[in-house]
Amino acid sequence: MLDAALASRDPEEHGEALAALGASERRDALARLSEALAAEDGAVRFAGARGLAYLRDHRAATAVAAAFRKEKGWAVRKELARAAAACAAKELIPDLRHALKDPHREVAVAAAFSLQDLGDRAGTEALARLGNPERKDVLGDGAQRWSRKVLDGQKDGDRALAARTLARIGTAEDVRLLEPHLTATRSDLRVWAAAAIIRLSPRKLP
Repeated sequence: MLDAALASRDPEEHGEALAALGASERRDALARLSEALAAEDGAVRFAGARGLAYLRDHRAATAVAAAFRKEKGWAVRKELARAAAACAAKELIPDLRHALKDPHREVAVAAAFSLQDLGDRAGTEALARLGNPERKDVLGDGAQRWSRKVLDGQKDGDRALAARTLARIGTAEDVRLLEPHLTATRSDLRVWAAAAIIRLSPRKLP
């Protein structure tokens, strides 16, 4: 399921699959996502960076740092800044400090949160100057409960988002809720359900 999406020529489906690969923690995720950072297509680099942020593997730190220093696209730089914290890329702290002055606010905010996560006070100080923006993409128990109800049909909501949430913070007991969605019409729902099951199930999907 996930491999079919990774091989897709549809840019949106391929990008979704790269991000999901990181959340799945599959053994080939580190190599494939690190390779994606060098792609000519900015959308692929963006998805690779997001996947590495979800993977949270410290071995990706060097690749993330190198990609951040070369990257020109602001959206990709934002995702790489997030990945830097997830990968504990402390070598990138000077570059992230410089990114606090980026003309794109989204990059500056991402750099500030990453610096804070990496233990650098410059991040906290920058967040205060930026008006203490809300941190996005932080998941808690409420997100788990909502996702389970959506996938179980007890509540209306975006099922792909629910599957993505459980791919990141679900438990093995959630596999039964995810399995019916492997044959969903929506490709993003299928991809995230597969990624979640790969991470959560002891038998693992191929």
